[in-house]
Amino acid sequence: MRRGLSRHNNRSSGSVVAAFSPLSLFAGGAQGVWYDDSLTSSMYQDSAGTVAAVLESPVGKQLDLSGNNNHRTQVTSANRPILSARYNLLTKTEQFDNAAWVSTNVTKTANSLTETAVTGNHFVLQTTSSQAAVLYSYSVECAPNGRTWAYIQFTIGSQAGGAWFQLTGAGTVGNTAGTLDSKTITALTDGYYKLTITKTITVAGNIEAAVFIASANGTTNYAGDITKGIYVRNADTRPANQATGLIPTYQRVDTSSVYDTVGFPQYLKYGGINSSLSTASINFTATAQMSAFAGVRKVGANASTSIGMVAELSTAAGSNAGSFFLSTGGVASYGNKYGCALQGSTLIYSDSATSWTPPITNTLSTLMNIAAATPALQQILNINGVQQSVTQVGSGAGTGNFGNYAMYFGARAGTSLFTNGYEYQTIIVGKTLTATEIANTETYVNSKTLAY
Repeated sequence: MRRGLSRHNNRSSGSVVAAFSPLSLFAGGAQGVWYDDSLTSSMYQDSAGTVAAVLESPVGKQLDLSGNNNHRTQVTSANRPILSARYNLLTKTEQFDNAAWVSTNVTKTANSLTETAVTGNHFVLQTTSSQAAVLYSYSVECAPNGRTWAYIQFTIGSQAGGAWFQLTGAGTVGNTAGTLDSKTITALTDGYYKLTITKTITVAGNIEAAVFIASANGTTNYAGDITKGIYVRNADTRPANQATGLIPTYQRVDTSSVYDTVGFPQYLKYGGINSSLSTASINFTATAQMSAFAGVRKVGANASTSIGMVAELSTAAGSNAGSFFLSTGGVASYGNKYGCALQGSTLIYSDSATSWTPPITNTLSTLMNIAAATPALQQILNINGVQQSVTQVGSGAGTGNFGNYAMYFGARAGTSLFTNGYEYQTIIVGKTLTATEIANTETYVNSKTLAY
């Protein structure tokens, strides 16, 4: 059930977030870590911490902001996660005359398409990569310039889906070609219209986002007129659940490393193959309590017999007394659930009862107490500020305190169970928190993650 304050609408700068700093959780010498992926100055490209990180660079060292100096590193350059704030998969999004936009039967400038005197289709397109079984959103802003209809389309292999839009008045949604999940038009205040389509791409591959000049509803193939065309700007393609308004629905992108960042949360990108970070040993032997929070995005599904590690204390929580982990897959049932494990002298683990199918962004927390009276109280899993019903396996965490182990992020011991996804924020503190502290920390993490 939902606990604490009515805090979940305070995702930008609400009163709870503004008054709260995670540093307060570590008052009195509490052990733990705090990694803020929005703070570029806390990250370095090398493990020695001599070369400052920049967007789209690898991160070899990240400073711990908790005051405990539990900095995390990756000594192998090829295994470092990437710092990013990119959401729009396209490039040259305001330069349609660039070669990134392949043209057919049009004369183009940075923001206009004009027909050539050829009978056929008149369009530009750009190709980017897609995942399988993902709902994508494609939007572009158009205005009339002799033609008052435009057609936009997604294509991947034999799959295609598009819609016609009339660029007059309040704007009209026209016919559909192929299959779409949705199509909308929004009249803007300067004579442009925002055209948006969504389509579920069922196979991974190269996806084409195209914009056509149209002579009428349902018509793109016709004899071109060199005096007619449309204005175009602000093209954006991304998974549809990142185009809901929690973050800006348009991101200007010039190149893969040059793009707008205001309003777009930064993250560390773990590729699911080899990237990870780790700390030196952290001494938690004085406590039987642990509170762990993370803002994450699962990009790809976990295998039916595997999970991805968000954070793990020790090289394997199931084999080391006084350890835990939080994962992007169920521990018992794998797949698209979230999971967590806790071991005192014995092991329990919990899977979310419901699935969270990627790509999806979530704020997670697991609240642990080895000494609690029942397994249900020894480990609690919250997702987006709501306590989850869980499938729990094991008779309890046993006895004892947490151990003195290294902590790993993005993989188990840096060698297996790699996470395919993003991390926005991680806070782990070796004590039980109050209900208010839990509420404030979840709100803070979500303000950096924008999961809900």
